[in-house]
Amino acid sequence: MNDEQQALFDEQDATHQKEYTTQGLSFNVYGNLTEQWGVNVFGGRRNSRIPVKSGLSENDKVKTAENNDNIGFNAYFTPSDQHKYQFGIQHYNYDKQGYYANTLGSAYTVNTITNTFFINAEHQFEKFKLEQNLNYRTSELDRKLDHNYSALWYYAPGSKDWGTGKTDGDSVTEGSFGGDLTNHQDTFAYSLKATLDSLTLLETTHRITAGASYQHNAGSWERPQNMVSYTTRANLTNASCALGDPLCDETDLKYRLNNRQPFTDWTGQYSRNGISYEAGMFTARQDQWSTFLQDEIIWKKWRARLGVRTDYDSLSSNLNIAPRISMQYKPFSSDILSFSSGYNRYYGNTFLITELDEKTYTSYGNLSRAATYSPDWNAENDYGWVKSSLASNAGVKASELDTPYSDETLFAIHSKISHFDLGLQWVHRDFKAMLQETNINKLNANGMEVLDYRTYSNVEGGKVDTYTLNISNFKPFEFFNSQHKLSLGLSYVENAAKRGNYKDSVTHAKRDDRIIYEGHLISKDMLPIQDEPFKARLSWDMKGNDIPFTLHHFFNFKSSAVNYIHNGDYELLNSEEIPVYVEKEFASKFTWDMRAAYAWNLNPKQSLILGLTVSNVLNKKNQSVTETSAKTYSDEGRRFIADISYKF
Repeated sequence: MNDEQQALFDEQDATHQKEYTTQGLSFNVYGNLTEQWGVNVFGGRRNSRIPVKSGLSENDKVKTAENNDNIGFNAYFTPSDQHKYQFGIQHYNYDKQGYYANTLGSAYTVNTITNTFFINAEHQFEKFKLEQNLNYRTSELDRKLDHNYSALWYYAPGSKDWGTGKTDGDSVTEGSFGGDLTNHQDTFAYSLKATLDSLTLLETTHRITAGASYQHNAGSWERPQNMVSYTTRANLTNASCALGDPLCDETDLKYRLNNRQPFTDWTGQYSRNGISYEAGMFTARQDQWSTFLQDEIIWKKWRARLGVRTDYDSLSSNLNIAPRISMQYKPFSSDILSFSSGYNRYYGNTFLITELDEKTYTSYGNLSRAATYSPDWNAENDYGWVKSSLASNAGVKASELDTPYSDETLFAIHSKISHFDLGLQWVHRDFKAMLQETNINKLNANGMEVLDYRTYSNVEGGKVDTYTLNISNFKPFEFFNSQHKLSLGLSYVENAAKRGNYKDSVTHAKRDDRIIYEGHLISKDMLPIQDEPFKARLSWDMKGNDIPFTLHHFFNFKSSAVNYIHNGDYELLNSEEIPVYVEKEFASKFTWDMRAAYAWNLNPKQSLILGLTVSNVLNKKNQSVTETSAKTYSDEGRRFIADISYKF
């Protein structure tokens, strides 16, 4: 890693952890009680205690913690060869105590509880097989914060000066983010699939499968207390802070928006702009129906699958019909050579969280104060704060648009010759009707442009062409009393798609995800995807003939690529700091992982397995970029994991 990344790692904060204790205990008991009944009881607990530096002062440490609990029970009932049943329950609990690095008063706790119940049934009748699945899941998330506010300040010596390494021109933060929150969701799902026995019609063989499913989702979103986020600061100039104003500071500081500009002297600072999040509760429900029908046809050297799927969603009221078609031709009526082609359409989903998010958006309001601070402000006039009306819902909702989808076309050649399995494939994907968000501003009472509402539209998402070549030996080679299997995969991608695709929902995290790129203000989702165009992977599996020893090697190579990073600069737009993104070239990457295992057979039914896994054997220093903050980071270095397993 470079010097900057080493410094971050040495900080040992909530994002860069290097000292922790993890303990775990798990059990899994399974077996047959009778010839018809089988059970599986399992559970586990994982605890992590992670002392990290708060970043607020030198060597100041706080303790963060994570706990995972999991317990469940599965039962298997097979009264006959024609009828099989399975049912089970599972309880999962995750809780975390943490904080935001370098942020004063940002401690929080998160607790998530999920309970699941399912029943599966399989029946073989005289002419067809019927499969049924029923699932019910309930989940709840509770987030608690120490403070239901957050405020950005510029570094000011003697006052706003927390954060190790912070200096003139830097920003410091206090408070928590997002506010207290409680989310709850119940999901009920039922599906059935019927597969008819093969039938012959003239010279063709048909195998028809039909199915249907229903899913009901009910969710609630609640913020029990008001939350305020103060985002923009202004120069106090010659004024004095009003008595009791917690968002005003008279300490002199040096200000600059980015490292390309000179420092400017400020005589204090005050919060001038922010967003209020009102307390409230919102609910939503969603019902989804789907059906599918397909026919697998065999005729001489040809094999085809002709299918269609329909989906209906109550949130969007869209009925979507998607074809699923594939063809295969074997000129020699064997696996020596085959040609395959296909066309498929895949629709995205209108997520329940999207509907809840759009409802909660109407609880947001804009806060602002005048461009000149007034010492006459006081508690009675709310220290000059002007609150605009809550966000309007005048825009087009995501659920009112066409459902995003992807069209996929493929062609492949496959061959089995001697010991080798060879495959060459081309896949073309077009992303259609992608959801795009646009923010509409308005002028408030202080003459500032603030967000009025957001609206959505369907846009083209681009296309991707992927070419792959795979070669492997399906029969192992004998060498020095051991068996060897090799698998080589090569791929090349021509990518002209945007970061957003047909699977994306509009989430809270994306609402303000705007950037400056090449001098233009755009949504980060509109950036083209920049992947490594060429990738190669090689696996080598070795197994001893006389000793129970296995050795697996995994080699991966990725070509150099250009990606986008946040260069640390901002541009001020409508009193909002917008991050500036630039292109950065990343070098090619090579990694080698391996795993060795020795199975010590105690008796025919019991064995003790000793394993060792080494990732990044050569300790290569590869760099990547984070998806959210667009910062460069070093991939994980060499790591050793030893494990012991007992099978009986």
